[in-house]
Amino acid sequence: MDVPLAIGVMLWAALMGCAAVTAAIDTALSRLRVKELLETNETLAPRIQLWFRKAREMRAAVFLWHAVFLMATTALSVLVVRAVWRSHPHGVLEFVECAALFVGIIIIELVARFIGARSAPAVAMRFIGVLSWVAALGLPLSWLFMKTAEGIVRLLRLYSPDTHPFASIEEERAATLAEMGGAKGALNAEERAMIRSIFDFGETIVREIMSPRTQITCLSYDITIAAAIQRALETGHSRFPVYKGDVDHIVGIFYLRDILPYWRHELTETLPLLVDVIRQPFFVPETKRVNELLREFRTSRTQIAIVVDEYGGTSGLITIEDLLEEIVGEIHGEHSSESQRPYEQPDRDTFIIDARTPVYDANVLLGIAIPEDSHYDTLGGYAMYKLGRLPREGDTFAEGALEVTVVSVQDRRVRRVKIRKLPVEKEEKG
Repeated sequence: MDVPLAIGVMLWAALMGCAAVTAAIDTALSRLRVKELLETNETLAPRIQLWFRKAREMRAAVFLWHAVFLMATTALSVLVVRAVWRSHPHGVLEFVECAALFVGIIIIELVARFIGARSAPAVAMRFIGVLSWVAALGLPLSWLFMKTAEGIVRLLRLYSPDTHPFASIEEERAATLAEMGGAKGALNAEERAMIRSIFDFGETIVREIMSPRTQITCLSYDITIAAAIQRALETGHSRFPVYKGDVDHIVGIFYLRDILPYWRHELTETLPLLVDVIRQPFFVPETKRVNELLREFRTSRTQIAIVVDEYGGTSGLITIEDLLEEIVGEIHGEHSSESQRPYEQPDRDTFIIDARTPVYDANVLLGIAIPEDSHYDTLGGYAMYKLGRLPREGDTFAEGALEVTVVSVQDRRVRRVKIRKLPVEKEEKG
């Protein structure tokens, strides 16, 4: 092997090593949890915080350098193979080139990324010292390429902040800041929960937070305005879906404020018919994400939507207040009691709660662990699923360390359930 060829082989090995290292770092950065590193590596805290502040830029720079090393390795691989195998036929030469590229790039790439995924903290700690240099050298070009790529995607109308390639990094960084702020007392539990709710907001679908069909108060389109006003006084609601025939055929939304201009008339006979003052209904599917619905509420300047199922029937109703409650928590209206508790607690281990409460909310509220499943959403649905039939008052079943009893049923719907925490029996020592 002559000197130029030996230099070429060594350069090829060095480039391959750099490509493997950048692949491992890129994978490690995508799996890394900065909070854990800060807690376990106080001596490297300044460097970790530098990466934490510049996570997006560093990840882009590492990706750019990895692409450069891969292209250089590919080009040099062809040159080295042709220098060593130049006397062989072209068919053999092409085969050897492909084999070298496969072994040298594909396998090493997979191994490096596997190591980066399995040992993310170790890889990050070993190479965190050079990350600042990598970012500094690659930042101008990586910034240019990122903006170019975003511009192309915007032109194709495929861009969305939720699908940004580095959106997960920004989310993780903000979530980690919230946790660190809570640990240092800068944020209380409610503020941390609100920040986490903002990130979870984009993953929530309408079906999870809507008011189900059975809880909607609707008005028939052929009733009088006086009857609609009376219904509003009875329920305390100011907006009603209006149906024709049955609830599956919603024809409009009645806003109580829309009839205020008519109050100057002394005789109720001068009031228009209900069908004359309703607004066009806004329909959304059950599977729409709530962040998309919020944007549609803003653009359409509406505050209420009828949720339809896959068959076109009315599944429920959702309002802008429901969306806000996903972030800030329960909002009490002027007709609700601030002191009203969502459940009763006769003793320390017993709770009586509304069966319409979602299972997830009940778990958080009561400190229990009812399994979540796609077959049900609420405690009432959970009871029906476990019993395998329509529940009756007094039905009782056990779920792990919990005893669930159906307290009240009305019109085939479970109204309230009692949940009792069973005492944990200590194992007898033999």
